[in-house]
Amino acid sequence: MDGMAQTEPTEKEESMTDETADLRMAIVRQAADDYIRAKKLLKIQPDNYLAQRTVQEVRTFIKGKWYATICDINPGFLLRALDAKGDAP
Repeated sequence: MDGMAQTEPTEKEESMTDETADLRMAIVRQAADDYIRAKKLLKIQPDNYLAQRTVQEVRTFIKGKWYATICDINPGFLLRALDAKGDAP
């Protein structure tokens, strides 16, 4: 130990952790929903620029540092799962 006493988190700190966990998961969930929606649209309209851009932006987000900071789901695993859902009928 470095001489600093370890303390239990306060009720407020625990509440903030729960709230930030919900927010972090909501961000990832929204990105996933956007990705699946864009992939399905690209099956119908392969030249749809906005859908292409959405797919690229979400892929960049999931492979990036910020995603790694807010989520511990393996990015490769998540992208494979999203591709499977987006490519499904």
